[in-house]
Amino acid sequence: MNTRPVLLAAGVVVVFCVGIAWNAARQTRLMESERAVLAEQHRQLEDRLRSAEKRKARAEKSRADLQESADRLHNGKPAAASKTAAPSPPNIQQILRDNPTLQNLQFAARRAQLSITYGPLYRSLHLSPTQIEKFEQNLLHREEQQSDIFAAAQAQGISTGDPAYQQLAKQIENEYQSAQRELLGDAGARELRDYDRFSVLREIVSGLAGADAMAGTPLDAAQAEQLVGTLARSARPFPNTDYPDPNKINWSRVAEQAKTFLRPDQLTFIETTEPRGPRGSGGRFMPALQAAMAAAAADDAKKNTDPTGTASQ
Repeated sequence: MNTRPVLLAAGVVVVFCVGIAWNAARQTRLMESERAVLAEQHRQLEDRLRSAEKRKARAEKSRADLQESADRLHNGKPAAASKTAAPSPPNIQQILRDNPTLQNLQFAARRAQLSITYGPLYRSLHLSPTQIEKFEQNLLHREEQQSDIFAAAQAQGISTGDPAYQQLAKQIENEYQSAQRELLGDAGARELRDYDRFSVLREIVSGLAGADAMAGTPLDAAQAEQLVGTLARSARPFPNTDYPDPNKINWSRVAEQAKTFLRPDQLTFIETTEPRGPRGSGGRFMPALQAAMAAAAADDAKKNTDPTGTASQ
């Protein structure tokens, strides 16, 4: 009896069965992989939802705390709402407050900026990845809280100069400093404070250095550091602090001092560029325009008011 055809047929059946089994196993692996991807996406969505819910709860608590503080400081009377002729259009803070998704995107973008802003400090303090993550969590938590109380103050017509607002802002800052001191130690916390004094100015110089490089007039590291110091010496400090206000820089003084370490083409470029850091501060022309508009408005108000303080007819 010729068994060859039988063996060939059996072999074909075996190969066919093996192929079916392999394909089934492959489909199973693909399905498991897809399930894993979907499970991870689901987990990320749940994390974002929880984060949004936490931010909403913090915002509501900040609003309640601010109102309670305002009532207490104003002898139990609610703070007077700001007087406006008509409701103003929503600003960026209102939009962010009402959209948790945008809030999360904003702070995700901010986290990406931190590695640039604080990278030199991380290296100076020899921070581990775990310490860097905790450092950034502390910093972002402070910024979230500051954003929450600012939005709450706007919603209730309370100015940032109100004692109730200042009290909560101070509390947020103290909690942040305590958290960073616990993470970095006393010496590290002091280095952080010194670094923070000029961090926004470093962002401005970093932006200028990048633009300079693209324009063919790059700054070297020594020039960049000298420019940071020049900006610091030429800026008015924030009230009751030694932190330079990036929106109150005397650019004429900067230009005069920068002549000693910048080439003429570099100086010309810096004098004709709007240098804003990642946080949107530090411009030259917009603050000047706003100051001129404020001065003009004050002048108009003075001209339209008689010496007794009554508006002229």
